[in-house]
Amino acid sequence: CQTQACPPRYSIFRPTFGNQPNPGLILEIEPANLLPHSETFGFHRWKTGEWSSCSATCGVGLMTRTVACTHRPFADSNRTVILGEEDCHPPKPSPVQACNRFDCPPLWDLHPWGQCSQSCGGGVQRRRVLCKQRLADGSVLELPDSFCPSRRPLSQQQCGKKDCPPHWITTDWSQVVVFFCFSSAYGLS
Repeated sequence: CQTQACPPRYSIFRPTFGNQPNPGLILEIEPANLLPHSETFGFHRWKTGEWSSCSATCGVGLMTRTVACTHRPFADSNRTVILGEEDCHPPKPSPVQACNRFDCPPLWDLHPWGQCSQSCGGGVQRRRVLCKQRLADGSVLELPDSFCPSRRPLSQQQCGKKDCPPHWITTDWSQVVVFFCFSSAYGLS
């Protein structure tokens, strides 16, 4: 009321207090549309956003939403103020919810390809290929290959197919055999 006009007040005097004579209490009541009320009266309240789409199609996903403690200064106001969580009455609505809680069908779990055994001239690279199933409780089972619906993907492939650059190939040194010729005709030995 210090920077703007105070809202009107209505004073009520009651001659009795219950069945007892009134001890001199005066009640002041402000019109409801001018009071900043607590959550009990619906003006401080938790405001929730729309749920996001589920993060997984099966095997337990999550949906999220925004949750904020809000305040409307006046009942007929469109303005909403965000307050601290401590200003709203608990419990706070959950911002996270589980969704699509049912078993996923078995699928191939493909690990990344390992390094090629040769950089050129032809090599082989390998990866792990497993048949797995995510269950509704979030756990994952490793299953026999026959449980997965499609053909098993390759677990090894050729790599390093480019030609290697030319290079010298050397062998171990061998012994050298020296032959001498002798001719007595010339007096040489």
